[in-house]
Amino acid sequence: MNIPGIDDAEVKNPFSETDAADAALDSSGLGLDPSENESFEEDFSEISEFQLVAEGMHPARVIDFEKVISKSSGNPTYEWQFVVTDGVSKGQEIKFWTSLQPSARWKAAVSLQAVGIKAQGSIVRFTKTDVIGKLCMIKVIHEEYNGRMTNKVDSVFPPQANASSDTEPF
Repeated sequence: MNIPGIDDAEVKNPFSETDAADAALDSSGLGLDPSENESFEEDFSEISEFQLVAEGMHPARVIDFEKVISKSSGNPTYEWQFVVTDGVSKGQEIKFWTSLQPSARWKAAVSLQAVGIKAQGSIVRFTKTDVIGKLCMIKVIHEEYNGRMTNKVDSVFPPQANASSDTEPF
């Protein structure tokens, strides 16, 4: 700053943080940090059209599971990721959400029991690894969302569930 009689080390410039942030702006003028304007190159030439998992019962494996906050409701939810392990939809992945709201918690408990976690009628402790890798049966339905047909897991059953079952598990 060069103010006579004042040591520059003692003076804090109130604009220094703002100036540093402005210096990080990219040339696009969008206010992005340069690292946020990173280039990407991907080969999407061999991507096939989105395929629905066939409606009905499918053997599946849990490949991911986590507790999240629902974007739509703001409520705690379990987010499940399954992969179909056999049949015409083998290899296809499908997500499933079970709300932890008191009025809907029963579906989370039933689904956890289907993969071997004793959840009904008790306080339960389990880890992500207690769920991931577990086999089960999933009942898939199709429903319209924003003008297109989508997959929806309707129910989760234990792995030995009869494939012709149309009733809720337990």
